[in-house]
Amino acid sequence: MYEEDEYWNTNILRGLATNGEGISSFTQSNFSVSEQVLTYNKSVNKHTVGVLLGNHIQSSEIKNTYSRGTNFPNNQFTLISAAANQTVEESWGKNNLVSFFTRLNYSYDDRYLIEATLRADGSSKFSADNRWGYFPAAGIGWVISNEGFLSDNSVISHLKLRSSYGIAGNQNGINDFAYRGLWTAGAGYPDAGTSELPGTRPLQLANPDLSWEKTSQFNIGLDVELFRSRLGFEVNYYDKYTTDALLEIPVPGYSGFSTYLSNFGELSNKGFELTVNSYNIQQNYFEWKTSFNISKNVNKIEVLPNPIPYERFSRIEEGVALYSYWLYNVLGVDSQTGDLILEDVNNDGQITTDDRKVVGDAWPKFFGGISNNFSYKNLDLNILFTYSYGNHLWNHNRALSEHGGRLTDSRALSASQLDRWQNPGDVTDVPRLSLNNYSRQELSRFFEDASFLRLRTLTLGYTLPPSLTSKFKVEKLRVYFSGTNLLLFTRYTGADPETRIERGQDQNIQGYDFASPPTPRTIQFGLNVSL
Repeated sequence: MYEEDEYWNTNILRGLATNGEGISSFTQSNFSVSEQVLTYNKSVNKHTVGVLLGNHIQSSEIKNTYSRGTNFPNNQFTLISAAANQTVEESWGKNNLVSFFTRLNYSYDDRYLIEATLRADGSSKFSADNRWGYFPAAGIGWVISNEGFLSDNSVISHLKLRSSYGIAGNQNGINDFAYRGLWTAGAGYPDAGTSELPGTRPLQLANPDLSWEKTSQFNIGLDVELFRSRLGFEVNYYDKYTTDALLEIPVPGYSGFSTYLSNFGELSNKGFELTVNSYNIQQNYFEWKTSFNISKNVNKIEVLPNPIPYERFSRIEEGVALYSYWLYNVLGVDSQTGDLILEDVNNDGQITTDDRKVVGDAWPKFFGGISNNFSYKNLDLNILFTYSYGNHLWNHNRALSEHGGRLTDSRALSASQLDRWQNPGDVTDVPRLSLNNYSRQELSRFFEDASFLRLRTLTLGYTLPPSLTSKFKVEKLRVYFSGTNLLLFTRYTGADPETRIERGQDQNIQGYDFASPPTPRTIQFGLNVSL
């Protein structure tokens, strides 16, 4: 269960606008899981066989009551019942998932490895004709270092080549009754002699053909350990292809609906991952280990007959990446007039919505991290940096605060407006104060480079010597200091380059920063005691 209560008093703008606003939300969640697994393993000489059979049954039910009240007598009354205007909303949802799965493993002489799996999933979110999805997968491995021609090799400690291919299903991101045609009550209408009569209205179009979203994936990788495992590499390449993507498709307004959930579109993801582990120094009192990883993913919408807009700033279209931003491309500020210079994409001499284009996406060019572990006698130190390069964020906070006075006085005005163009010859990226320069918000100047380098964690510890702790009958005692997010290097002007929001069930709004709190910085001191 989860209960949330809010009261916005008249001393802040939100409460002032409604003479006090109270919100109460109560959510009850019931989740049950039943799983059975049977395994069998057998080894004969150099052959090893393993079989697994199992099933998984789960049920999820969520109920929510949301109450809102406005216009309170004064700030001493905070319960919804004290408000002059009261509204209540209730929601209920339930879904079930039944799965059966099997896995077969075979290995010969710890050199040749084979694994095959098959999974059958049935979801209540789909109609009876499309409820079940069947998803196979297979993988092979070759431990080359166990071959005779490498058994005496003094350089290669371990060498393994592996590959796999499989298909996975997805039902996430859609509601519990996705395929059904739904109606909702509470749609009252006026009638002579009475204020309002109860009524119902359509809520969702039915789609009995809705089915599982499917993703096939091919992987190939290589594991290498050299010099008695002092230096190790792990290289992976993957190619994922998604078909029957679950998307809300726009429909004509005369249908009475704005969107229609359907299996629509195809999407690819290709990339690599590289991890390097090294044992740099190993002496009697001092050790130093390093781990570095780097990853890259290339995302592309392969099939999508019609572009689909999301919010005001983002849309998906064929041939570009998911989480792309569709904006007016700002080329700069005219140093003589102070006006924005926008790209005339169709070269018709005018700036209209036809001149908006995809200017970039939220995907980084590469990302990863590097950690170092040091130990000297009883001291230990761990330092982890993470990084991302080439990712962009839509800074909606900045778009709302660099408004040039166009918005109401309830909106803050950013100090960056002081850098605006004021006289001919001024070189700046903030235009002069004019309605023409601030009438559009969908500008690429608010889509910022959010590359960063962050000191993610730092931990320093000291373990007291046994000669001291044994006197107190303590096996081990370690004191430590730990800090997270201690340093951040970025050119992003927002609060945090890793923040993002999601709008409800919409999974296609990322790279969007709006009223998102930054990742907190934490510092703690601790004591580990083993008796």
